Amino acid sequence: MSQNVQGTRSYFLWVFLGIVTGGMVIYNLLNFLDLDEHNTRYANKENTPSTDSQAWLMVLLCILIPGIGGLIALYIKYSKLHDHLAVYQGAPNIPDGLAIVLISIFLSWLTLGIITIYYEWKWQHVFNEHNRWHARQETPGIR
Repeated sequence: MSQNVQGTRSYFLWVFLGIVTGGMVIYNLLNFLDLDEHNTRYANKENTPSTDSQAWLMVLLCILIPGIGGLIALYIKYSKLHDHLAVYQGAPNIPDGLAIVLISIFLSWLTLGIITIYYEWKWQHVFNEHNRWHARQETPGIR
């Protein structure tokens, strides 16, 4: 499970680095770049929903329109991964983008951000596992 596969990253390390280097913009940029890379490598080959997130546009939204832009980026990030994973029956999945946006708006402040931290960790965990699954599919004899 701790196998280092392209497209996987340690959530806690990158969140820490994101906080130290100016908020979560860097962490979110990396997530969006990972989604774009995943789309290039796998989604187009397997006729699954695209994970192309247009990373730089999402980060510009977060920077230029912090509140609304951040919610739009959050929606895109979760929707892209949720829709892509829904095709793989039995694969772990995450809530869709609308559910996450509503949770962020209505519940995150009640829990002092703990729910947000949990869902961000869950997003990264599920994405990492999905990339490991792809790596196993590409390695002959290992399933």
